[in-house]
Amino acid sequence: ESRGRELINIAVAFFILDICFVCMRMWSRHIQRTRLRHDDFLVLAALTVITGTCATSIYAVKRGGVGRHLQYVPKEQRIEWLKSVYVAAPSLYIISAVLPKLAVISMYLKIFQSKFSRACCWVVVFVLVATPLACVPVIICQCRPLEYLWNKTIPGGHCVNQALMFRYGSLPNIITDVAMLLLPMPLVWNLHSSSKVKFGLFITFLIGSIGLVTSIIRFVAFFTPIVDGTWAAVSLLTWIIIEPSIYLWAACMLAFKPLLR
Repeated sequence: ESRGRELINIAVAFFILDICFVCMRMWSRHIQRTRLRHDDFLVLAALTVITGTCATSIYAVKRGGVGRHLQYVPKEQRIEWLKSVYVAAPSLYIISAVLPKLAVISMYLKIFQSKFSRACCWVVVFVLVATPLACVPVIICQCRPLEYLWNKTIPGGHCVNQALMFRYGSLPNIITDVAMLLLPMPLVWNLHSSSKVKFGLFITFLIGSIGLVTSIIRFVAFFTPIVDGTWAAVSLLTWIIIEPSIYLWAACMLAFKPLLR
């Protein structure tokens, strides 16, 4: 019994969808005859990192036994499972979730005129940038030495509380999600544009809110004790792929207006 194929299918499907959304964004820029801006490069960087997450997930299935019950996974594969699921994937996830959000915030800063709204945007930027700078080193150094993660016979080795690390490390992500959904709302409702434009913006924000929901689901999941790690990793890696992809789609859709004309 294995759920590995399920995870591979999700990784491939979302990789293709991510490529399509980014290509549509770039085509929109081509229609506008404008140069690529820094938010476009943030989107491209996000696509690159999300691709890395998808590749890591597939590697975890092929070489780490993810999708199978832990009792049937050989020791050699368990090492690759721990490396990919506990170190590589969460590190890539944190970065891939931040980059498309920075792209959205950079677009907010071009639109917002009030000092309060712009100040709020810069606070969100600070939190977004600080999150990977603080969390990624903790993930990489969660065990000292790192080999202790998969070899508990090393004398003097120790690890941080991994459940707390993953659980509360996602809180800044949820907070920034809420802030980014609330910030543009007054501007959208006061916007002197057609109902079609407002509806398009509403759909974009709705997709962004789905990212918030997935973030909350992932946060709650860490309160459930994990016994069969390689089996449970399928759900974890699935959300790690879906959540940043949804942020990426929302960031791309904000630039789709020329395609709808």
